[in-house]
Amino acid sequence: GYTLPFGLTGAALQLVLQGFGSRERKPPRYAIYFEIGSMKTSRAAPGTRKPKLILFVTSSAFHLLPRLRDAEGIRVAVSERNKDGAFAFPDGERYVCLPPLAAGGRVALLHAGAPDPNGGLAELELSLAALKRAGMRELEIFFTYLPYAMQDHILRDGETNAAEDLLRKLFAYYGVR
Repeated sequence: GYTLPFGLTGAALQLVLQGFGSRERKPPRYAIYFEIGSMKTSRAAPGTRKPKLILFVTSSAFHLLPRLRDAEGIRVAVSERNKDGAFAFPDGERYVCLPPLAAGGRVALLHAGAPDPNGGLAELELSLAALKRAGMRELEIFFTYLPYAMQDHILRDGETNAAEDLLRKLFAYYGVR
């Protein structure tokens, strides 16, 4: 079996990124797990029940959208585009506008962190700020690549442990779990 991140318990929905597995029926090199707890089948009309998890996908992870599907209890959401139909302005500043979401739910952000780690981090922070402002309190982030992960220890005076500093900021300021 697989170990779920962050010590989560309950029923898990496994979203496997299909393109990364080998042809020899080995487990895929990369898999994403989202814990959604126990869910009961409901006869309610689609979209009328509050999802147990909102999976907000940043633009750096849009390449994964064809492999992600709404499942019972999970809503996949993305930012709306700006007036020019883009997710960034001509000068490179990121644009984030949340779609309508029910406040107070559990949100997991799926963020790739590459190929533009700095722009992606700006988008990630804007997304977290917008989600907090919208009343979301249970925030989690799943990185497919953690920006600045190569800077995870200090080798000489004057350097910073960028990976640890980034994670501390996300935990302390945005309340990410």
